[in-house]
This record gives sequence, structure tokens and C-alpha cells, in this order.
Amino acid sequence: MRGLLKFFLSLMVLFALPLSSAIAASAYVHDLKGTLTASVGNGPARPLKMGDTFDAGVTLATSKDSIAVVKFEDGQVVTLSSDTRFAVQEYNYNKKSVKDSNMVFALLQGGLRFVTGVIGATNNNKFKLAVGTATIGVRGTDGWASYVEGVILAAVNQGALSFTTPQGTQTIPVMSSAVTSAGMTTTFVAPSAQLAQTLRAQGTSIGRSLANLAQVRSTVQSQINNVTIPINTPVVVAAAAQAAQVVATARVAQALAAAATNNLAAAKTDAEKAAAATAKRNADAAAAKATALATAAIATAQQAAVQALNAAVSAGASLPTAPPPTPAATPLTAVVPSLTTAQVIQQAAVLETSVVTQTTTLQTTQTTLGLPVTSTSTIQEAAPTTEAAPAPTGTVIDIYVPPPAPASPS
Repeated sequence: MRGLLKFFLSLMVLFALPLSSAIAASAYVHDLKGTLTASVGNGPARPLKMGDTFDAGVTLATSKDSIAVVKFEDGQVVTLSSDTRFAVQEYNYNKKSVKDSNMVFALLQGGLRFVTGVIGATNNNKFKLAVGTATIGVRGTDGWASYVEGVILAAVNQGALSFTTPQGTQTIPVMSSAVTSAGMTTTFVAPSAQLAQTLRAQGTSIGRSLANLAQVRSTVQSQINNVTIPINTPVVVAAAAQAAQVVATARVAQALAAAATNNLAAAKTDAEKAAAATAKRNADAAAAKATALATAAIATAQQAAVQALNAAVSAGASLPTAPPPTPAATPLTAVVPSLTTAQVIQQAAVLETSVVTQTTTLQTTQTTLGLPVTSTSTIQEAAPTTEAAPAPTGTVIDIYVPPPAPASPS
């Protein structure tokens, strides 16, 4: 029952309105596993889904066992680990003069990875991340920060970071980490692999306590470093957000098709088999259309990103260094839900409606950006994929969205 409720909720949020207008938004939710909420000031927290957009002034929060990837218009990427609160205090992307842009973030709790876009690459003084009593600045591309139990940790995957506390500013070089807390007058900086050993070598109870916490948080760091992230170059938020939202629809649709396959395999009477076969045809059709739409939306997002990158370069942007490859990238997945045949038919109809709505939205964005417009027939006439073997309820299955065909030379 719990899995069924989660599946229905995932369908419901496909129709939820984003936090801000995608056309004018500063950032969007690129990927999400678990739950993510956004709040403004003292207002209530509201759930976000893949493809939702937001602006400066929001505080994002993940729950237990959740990971969220958000991307900003200039290409800045932030990956939030579980039980994290992250405030977007300021974000101004000046597309006419990139050097005059700026961003101010605050890690209020938890951990995150940040990968610099063109704002930080063009003028590294324009990126600030407050973490407790420390302020982090970028001198490179890829870093990590943690703020748990009053202890501040920072690490550098690529480039370097400036680490400013009331005691002064230190530079953290690549593959190194720093640790301090509000009650400390010293910031310890050491190669990341030797940080715990360095802290224990202090021979104090505080050093041992910090070493233990650093080891625990290094596990979190490794986890979010293994999360697949998008390239850190500028995007058109409307197009990128729509692609993320449609990919989420394809994920739900393919999971629904897997549930329909299970029902057909389990049907016993002729009446059950006939109903299950109808449900499977409907679910397969919805999955085929949602998947075709996802491929089209990704193509549009990529074409729009080329426009955004060219505009940034024309506005004086320096291109950021790409982050190191993700060592163990995880594929897009979904859990096969337990649904009755009647529920499969009902939810397939909901998905069909969602695909129609999202197709119209994509076509509007394509027209606005002057990009090729996907025909409705391309989506509606998409053929189901090759029959897959039944996957038991609760099984995690890989979701496949074919990549767009290479653009033809003009």
C-alpha cells in the first residue's frame, strides 16, 4: 500500500505548478531521488519535483535518504545530500555582462557538492558560500562542503577554494580538506585522505571527535560525488526544466508498463487476461509516447544550451573547467509498483493527458526559442519498445530514454 501511495503521488506531482515561471526562472531541479522542498522566508515548505524551477530567496531542503541535483542558468550545479538545507540568498546572472553577475549561497545544514558555472569561472569573487562561521570562495571548479553538529568541513575535488573564518583566510588546494567549528581558533587543512589521521595526531578529545565526524562525512562526500550531474555550462532554464520534467514522466510511464506486464503474466481467467492485455496496451502506448517526448525535450534543451553558451561567450564569459568524470554513475531507475489492472488503465489515461499537455508546452518553448518544433504525430505515433521480461513488484528497473539523433549539418 505504501508503494502504491508513492506511485500515485508521483503521478499527481506531474501536474503541480512550478515555484516560479520557467521562462524567467534562475534554476531548476535537474534530478531528484526522494523528496525536496522549497520555502520562501517564513512561508510553508512545498514539495518540488524534477523540472520545477525556482529563484533567489528560496531555501531548499532534502529529507532522509534523498539526493537532489539543481542547476542554475549560468551552469552552476549543486548536489544536495540527505537532510540538507540550502539557501539561495542572491543569484543575479547578467547575460549582457557576465563579469557583473553574482551569487550568494548558504549551507544551513547537511552537505553539498558545488560545480562552478560561468559566473564563478569569469569572476571567482562573485561566488560566495556561507557555511556556519566560514565563507567559501572558488578558485576552481569542483568542491564539497558539510555543516553538521556545528562542524564545518570543506574539500576540493578540482581547482582550489578560499576558506575564510574569523581567524583569516586559507587556501585549500586540490584533493585537500579543511575542518573547523565555531569554538575553534584553528582551521586544520590536510590532504583529504589524511585529514582524519591529522586530527587524531593532535592528541586531544576534540581532535578525535572531529576525526570521527570527518570519516562519517567523507562517506557522504563519496556518495554525492558519484551522483551523475549535468555539464556545468549555461542553459535556457525553460527548456532544461521541461526536459527534466518529461524524463520524470517517462520514468513513471515505464514503471507503469512494467506493472502491466506483471499483471498480464499473473492473469488466470479469460476475463482477467483480456482486461490485463488491454491495460498493457494502454500502458505500453503511454510509455512509448512519454519516452519519445523525453527524447525530443532533451534535444531541445541541448539546442537551447548551445544558444545560451554562445550568448555567454559573447557577453565576456570565461568557460568553466568540466568536473572530473563521475566514477560510478548510476542509471536512471524506477521501482515497479504494485497496481491492479483497473489502476493501470486509470493511470495510463492520466499519463496520456500529461503527455499531450507537455507536448504543447514543449512546442511553445521551441517556437519561442526559434528551434525546430516537434510534431504532435511524432509523439502520438511512437511505437512501444521491444517486449521486456516481467520484473517483480518492488524491483528497481533501469529507465531508458534514447538520446537525440545528432543534428544535421546546416
